[in-house]
Amino acid sequence: MTGHGIAKRIEQLERQIGAMLFTRHHDGVRLTSDGHHLLSCAEQMEEASRGILRGRGMRAQLLRGEIRIACTEGLGTFWVTPRLLEFARAHPQILVDLHCSMLRPDDLVARAQADLAIQIEQPAPRDLIIRRIGRMHIMPCASKSYIDTYGLPKAKQEIEERHRIVLMFADQGKAHDLYNQWYPERLQTGFVAMRTNVSTALYAAVVSGLAVGWLPTYYFAIGAPVIPLDIDLVYPFDIWLSYHPDLGSVPRVRRMIDWAIEQFDPRTCPWFRDDFIHPGAFDKHLRAGPSGVIDAAFGRS
Repeated sequence: MTGHGIAKRIEQLERQIGAMLFTRHHDGVRLTSDGHHLLSCAEQMEEASRGILRGRGMRAQLLRGEIRIACTEGLGTFWVTPRLLEFARAHPQILVDLHCSMLRPDDLVARAQADLAIQIEQPAPRDLIIRRIGRMHIMPCASKSYIDTYGLPKAKQEIEERHRIVLMFADQGKAHDLYNQWYPERLQTGFVAMRTNVSTALYAAVVSGLAVGWLPTYYFAIGAPVIPLDIDLVYPFDIWLSYHPDLGSVPRVRRMIDWAIEQFDPRTCPWFRDDFIHPGAFDKHLRAGPSGVIDAAFGRS
């Protein structure tokens, strides 16, 4: 910019603030008191701007590294993994190590083999911070092909008399107790088509039409191609988050903890409420929430 252009800009600035910034002398120009004040303000603004940039750089460095999550196999596969997309985009320097297992995830946290755990069995107290973050409800379901072949069961007794079921028995959960509670006199042979220890196999069995099976209602939120059976055989499992107190102050782990809590927020995910919400009523509850809650709940942008 030429000297004339600079002088014109200064004149415009002086008119805007209503004060003279420079006095002209034969040997050049000098700042007036108003000019010194404006310069001081400009320097403070520049330093503040540098501070913001430095802080952003420090935060970027802090939100870098590896985070180890231990999670039950079903929640880790069907809920946590698909929702990691936005987290990964927001934090490209964080590596998420997701360990899915039907064993107790809190054991891995206690042994310092994981930073946080998400599970459906209440963690052992030990020295962990434990928080209940939601409730999962399981209900009987069947595929359309199964119903077309064997009919739609409408009562508990009808399932026992005319249908077959698939069960999941694992180190976590109460499937064995539930079976004995619901069918105390029924031998599994001839009634149970398959037993498995993992949620993915259970899901595949129900979707393929092998038998009736109990699935979490959040599966309907992610588009599971099965039909809920309106039979009074619904059971809740609390969802627990645990982590070691020392790790809660590590920025990247703290961010993941907060993210995990958000993913199970019953205000945006009615299937994780304490009270049972039928899958057919999900849309009604979502529409009753704040604007944009449907997209947020289903992970849509």
